Amino acid sequence: MWIKYQSAAQTNMTVSATGTGGTPAGYLLQVLVLTGANSTQAGVTAGATNSSGSSTALQLAMTPGAAGNMVFGAAMNWANSTAPTLLASTSNQSTFSDTVNGDWYSSVKSSAVTTTSSTTFGYSTTLTGWQITLAEIQVSAGSALTRRSPVLAR
Repeated sequence: MWIKYQSAAQTNMTVSATGTGGTPAGYLLQVLVLTGANSTQAGVTAGATNSSGSSTALQLAMTPGAAGNMVFGAAMNWANSTAPTLLASTSNQSTFSDTVNGDWYSSVKSSAVTTTSSTTFGYSTTLTGWQITLAEIQVSAGSALTRRSPVLAR
């Protein structure tokens, strides 16, 4: 997950991903353009991986630093390509089921603005191999965080 603040609208910007540590079987690249974000981001971040072989739910609890913000993140299930069941606190932005390699990918966001209470984000499904990362995006004072669709060229 990568976050970049731009003070002005960008044109002719290229976003790409390159795997490291060998040839990746695949991945999901989700580009979000958010307006209303604070220019300085000091929100809470969190991440977890289950590679123990034991079955646990693909989810992570975090306590946001302030009320009124949003949480965005990414999740991956490398145990199988079946989509897990969302928690009410979480919405999928994009998903990809890689049935060739047996993987499943998602970009997520909080279903509502944050409170300062611990909230669990992710999925209720128990899996043996997964990873999740989350970041609280702080909203600029007097603004609302709005998602705009970037113009994509292939």
